[in-house]
Amino acid sequence: MSILIGLYVVLVVALLFGLSIFVHEFGHYLAARLCGLVVETFSIGFGPALWKRKVNGITYKIGCIPVGGYVSLPQLDPSGMKTIQGAPESPEGSPAKSTERVPEAASLPLPPVAPWKKIVVSLAGATGNMIFAGLLAWIVFGFRGTLPLNENSTQIGDVALTSQAYEQGLRPGDTVLSVNGSRVTTWQEILQFAALHDRVTLRVRPPDGGVERELTLTPTPDPTFGIPILAGVEAGRVCQVHQVVEGSTADRAGIQPGDIIRTFDGSRIATGNQLIERVQSAQGREVEISLLRDRELLNLKVTPVRDETAGMIRIGIVFDQRSADLMIETLTLTPFAQIKYDATAIVRILKALVTPKQAGKAARGMGGFVSIFAAFWIYTQAGILIALGFTRFLNVNLAILNLLPIPVLDGGHVVFSVWEWVTGKPIHEKVIGWLVNIFASLLILAMVLLTWQDISRWGRIHREVKSAREAAALETNAPVSEAKTHVAP
Repeated sequence: MSILIGLYVVLVVALLFGLSIFVHEFGHYLAARLCGLVVETFSIGFGPALWKRKVNGITYKIGCIPVGGYVSLPQLDPSGMKTIQGAPESPEGSPAKSTERVPEAASLPLPPVAPWKKIVVSLAGATGNMIFAGLLAWIVFGFRGTLPLNENSTQIGDVALTSQAYEQGLRPGDTVLSVNGSRVTTWQEILQFAALHDRVTLRVRPPDGGVERELTLTPTPDPTFGIPILAGVEAGRVCQVHQVVEGSTADRAGIQPGDIIRTFDGSRIATGNQLIERVQSAQGREVEISLLRDRELLNLKVTPVRDETAGMIRIGIVFDQRSADLMIETLTLTPFAQIKYDATAIVRILKALVTPKQAGKAARGMGGFVSIFAAFWIYTQAGILIALGFTRFLNVNLAILNLLPIPVLDGGHVVFSVWEWVTGKPIHEKVIGWLVNIFASLLILAMVLLTWQDISRWGRIHREVKSAREAAALETNAPVSEAKTHVAP
């Protein structure tokens, strides 16, 4: 069964990532055809072709390096961006060698293209990504009722007693209203502020709706990622039952996998650690547990008992917070609000990269293709809607990044075309080729550095996951499939 699940995840990841690349390149391709530009190659992936076919003078191919794609447009990019795309195709469809002669018709100069057409073609890729992102946002919004959601995603779930936050007066149940004067609506926004600033000022409201107050905290680097976080502070999350031990008191009480625990013995449950603590303190007593099942609130009775085999007090459930700990915060927003949230998050990172005091922190928090595929893998296992939400975010990311005014990106071609439109003279193709290939080399270097950073980061995570699994298995006397899966004693 695990092999089938792994195969399913691989297929979903390949499909969603492949579609994200396809819609971008198809946007360029479609606009180029409509505007009358010559199209030489339409490629998904880079490098030597795993498959290719030439139809009506256009080579369609799938490259062996599945990290992007391109549409070769000689009238827009005369150099063919050789650094990334490789050598141009010969008329037979194979890379042309310097000694090969091409037919005279193929070597004739191509007709010039109006600057506005070049701009349309350059913008079409990002437009394709945004259309796809909008479609995904509508799909997610339409099925939001199936998700186990937390009503207030900026509510504090737990605060370590020894933490700086606790000393400053932050308490479980407090709701964060703003950070450094900016309103926040999701936990991810709070994490971004912590990662990018040396000090953060939180404006919080107590759970009883009393007087709002402000407190200032100093983020500290996370030992795994090295990204600054609010140490000792956990978000308020849903606590969803993953498994119920057969014959346990939870099983006899009628608790089922998928149930969302809201309260235990009169106390609101916002994190898994809180549930563990409440169960430990209720040994031998029949207590009330309130849970949500299919959007219906149920009140059941359960008695925590000591499990001598595990050496702990239990009710017999394993709870799973993977879904809530990922991207679920944004999935109930309206489609427009989802896109706005994604764009705001990306722009905030870009702004930090050009801010001297924040650039280093922002760079350390960035991820490359390893992080993208790893995130896809995790999100797909957590649920198809969460995977779609991440794909939406990725497409907004691709759209915005590609419109940056950098020669190797679509935004650079827009700048070239605007210059031609204003001055009436195109930039010499050798200058364009020189700029494009220099920045392409820099882009490749950045990709290599990010990949190295990803490998180092995920290596540390793998070691921590392995240790967590071993500890969980030892504690429960049973195999545990995910590091984010906890035992409720």
